Amino acid sequence: MSDRLFDLRSSDVAGADAIPARKYGLMHAIYLAAIVIGTIGWLWFIAWIAMRLV
Repeated sequence: MSDRLFDLRSSDVAGADAIPARKYGLMHAIYLAAIVIGTIGWLWFIAWIAMRLV
């Protein structure tokens, strides 16, 4: 029986085991593109309204 409460392992890189590897796929690219297009659309809409008010 160990005197440790938890079985903690140490690795060469701090936090390497806690952070999973990032893998970006096609769905992430589509999601990011949708956000960019939506943001550009809103900015255009706000500018269009501002031009109408002037």
